[in-house]
Amino acid sequence: MFLKLFDINENDLILCNEELISNDYDNLWMGRKNFNLPKNNVCISPEMICLLDDNINVEIFENNIFYFQKIILSNKKITNEKINDWVFFPRAKKENFRNNNYPDSFYENVYRLLKNKNHIIYNIEDTTDIIDQINIIRSAKNIILDYGSSFLVNGLFCENTNIYLTSKLQHTNEIGSRTIQNIIKNKNNIFYV
Repeated sequence: MFLKLFDINENDLILCNEELISNDYDNLWMGRKNFNLPKNNVCISPEMICLLDDNINVEIFENNIFYFQKIILSNKKITNEKINDWVFFPRAKKENFRNNNYPDSFYENVYRLLKNKNHIIYNIEDTTDIIDQINIIRSAKNIILDYGSSFLVNGLFCENTNIYLTSKLQHTNEIGSRTIQNIIKNKNNIFYV
């Protein structure tokens, strides 16, 4: 059984069983409550794998990642035109573990790098359609990401891009994390701010 976590609002976290959803994405039934999910909310349910687990089957893990990429990138609205010189995705603050938030001074080097350059600063908390976010990622000649989920997820949609990380790669000894990093590195150049 696969469980998907939906964040309906800041106070309610709801676990739903994918079997209850089947192919009806418009109306999710949970217990005695009905929730209407946005049209662009689709569940993809690969095998559950922990990035820190050294006992994973790398071939299955890679295939799941490539399948995930293929499903998303098959959307006809996805483009690959490099029209933005620089794109910066600062770390979200709204749904982060508070201890992981950075002080404003953390990005001083980033802002110095972007000074006098044609750039976009994209606040992911304003995302209403993941396709729009992916198009911004794919439009970047150079993109600045934080290491962690920002790099490991957004980086999967970069192609022929210079990716600048705000901190060094971590978890390089864990096979799951290293596998995703290698997939991203195979299609992009990685630098540090």
